[in-house]
Amino acid sequence: MKVVFCPPEPVKIAVIREIYSGVKEDNLSRLILILQSRIMSRAKESIKDIFPFKVDTFQVRLSDMLVALHISFSFCK
Repeated sequence: MKVVFCPPEPVKIAVIREIYSGVKEDNLSRLILILQSRIMSRAKESIKDIFPFKVDTFQVRLSDMLVALHISFSFCK
């Protein structure tokens, strides 16, 4: 399994293909894409065609990530 953070601009098919080219040699069974922006409908559809394994997508905002990091660092002290 691998987690990939997508760029903050809207995700298009070219980004999906670029991600696949970066992970295709990793012999993965699952990929998690963290979306910082919206994913275009054709890009979302292309995930099923491009990736031969399960891909989950999660939409997050930068503020959500900062809060999560702040909380996790608070517990580590």
